[in-house]
Amino acid sequence: MKRFLSFLLIFTLLTLSFPAAALAAGDYEGFIFDDTPRMTLLETQADGNDVLYVFSQDCGDAAATERERLALWDLMLEEFGTDERVAAALELYALDHPAYKYLIYPIVLQVEVIARGFVVHVGYFPVTADRLTLSLARDILPALERTNLYRRQEFTFQLSFCAAVKNAPSATRASASSESGVLASPATMHISYTLPEDAENPNPAFLTLPRAGDYALQRPSRTGYFFDYWQNTRTGAAVEAVPANADDFSVSAHWTPRTYAVRYVLSTREPGYLFQFVNNNGNPTEHVYGENTPLYAPVAPNGYVFGGWFADAAFTGDPLEEIPPGRIGDTVFYARWFTPEEAEDYDIAQARWCDLDNDGEITPGDARLALRQSLGLQTLSRTLIARADFTRTGTFTPATARQILRISLGLDNLKDVLRYYELI
Repeated sequence: MKRFLSFLLIFTLLTLSFPAAALAAGDYEGFIFDDTPRMTLLETQADGNDVLYVFSQDCGDAAATERERLALWDLMLEEFGTDERVAAALELYALDHPAYKYLIYPIVLQVEVIARGFVVHVGYFPVTADRLTLSLARDILPALERTNLYRRQEFTFQLSFCAAVKNAPSATRASASSESGVLASPATMHISYTLPEDAENPNPAFLTLPRAGDYALQRPSRTGYFFDYWQNTRTGAAVEAVPANADDFSVSAHWTPRTYAVRYVLSTREPGYLFQFVNNNGNPTEHVYGENTPLYAPVAPNGYVFGGWFADAAFTGDPLEEIPPGRIGDTVFYARWFTPEEAEDYDIAQARWCDLDNDGEITPGDARLALRQSLGLQTLSRTLIARADFTRTGTFTPATARQILRISLGLDNLKDVLRYYELI
C-alpha cells in the first residue's frame, strides 16, 4: 500500500508537470509538445549529386522537456528500483494515460513527403537540435522510389512534420515549405545497383540533371572477392560510366572470389621423424573464399595416431575437418600426432568421463548427481548421462554412483574401469 501511495504521489506530480490541455481526454496518444512543431526552410544547398534542405526547428524547448522527462523517470526509479519495474508500473497503472509513452520513450519528429496527393513516410528524426537537414538523395527520393512516386523530371513536393513517440504520431501536424508553398526538386536520374548485401557501394543512387559529362562508376568492395566490372543489366555490356544523357540506369556487379594458399606442417615432433609423415594427396593447396574445403587425415606412420589438423602449433581448440567458407588469408595447418597411449588418454579426456557437474574434475559431487538421477530426484541431460553410462543402458543406478565415488577417491582407476566395460 505504501508503494502504491508513493506511486500515486509521483504520478500526480507527473500530471501537474504537463499542461492540462495536453492531457485532456480525447487528445492524441502519447504526450506531445504543447505547440504544433514549427519548421521553417532556411536554405537549399547543392551538395555534389545531392540537394540538402535545411530547416529550423521550433518545437518548444525540446531540451528542457527532455530534462523534465528524465527527472520524472528518475523519481520513479528511486521508488521502484529498476527501469524494468518502472516500466511495469506504468503498464499497470498508467497504460491509458497520455503521458505514458512520453515517459518511456523520447520524442522524435516524423517527416512525411506530400507528392502528387500521396503522403509518403520519410523517417524519424531527433528533435533536440535546432536544425534539421534532409537529403534529397538519401532521405526523400528513396522514400518516393519505394512507392513508385519517383519521377525523373522536376517536380514539387511538400514536407509534413509531426511529433511522434515510439512510432505513435500525434494528431497534430505541421507543414514546412518554401514561400511558394512547395519545395522544388531538381531533375534527377536513378541508378539501380544489383549487389550482394555484404558489398560496400560508394556510388550514389541518384544523380542530379543536367550533367556536364558521364558519371564514372566507382568500384565497390566486398570481403573475400575481387571486383571485376559493372554490367548494364539491360544490354549485358560491361560499363565503366553512366552516360550524361542516360535515363534511369541499372547495373550489376560481377565478382571473382579470392584464392588463398594452404600449407601443412606434418610434424612438430623430433626432426628425425619428419620423413615418416606423409600428407594426404586429397588435401588442397588452395582455398577459394566462399567454399567449404574439406581436410583429410594424412598417412599415419607405424606407432602414431593422427589427432587432427589445427590452426596453430599449440593445437588450440578443436581439430578442424574443413576450411570454413569465410576464412580469409593464407592458412597453415598443423598435424597433431599421438602415440597409442597418448591417443587413449586424449580420447578419455575429451569424453570427460564421470564429470557430471562440468567442473573439469571427477569429485564426490559427481557421484551425488548420479545418485540423485538414479533415485529420480534429478534429471540429467543425455549428454551428461553418456559420460558415466558404463553399461550403455541410458540411465544410472546406485551402482553407477558408487563407481564414480570410488574413482573420485582414487580407489579405482578410470582407465581400468573403462577397459573393464570395454569402452576403450
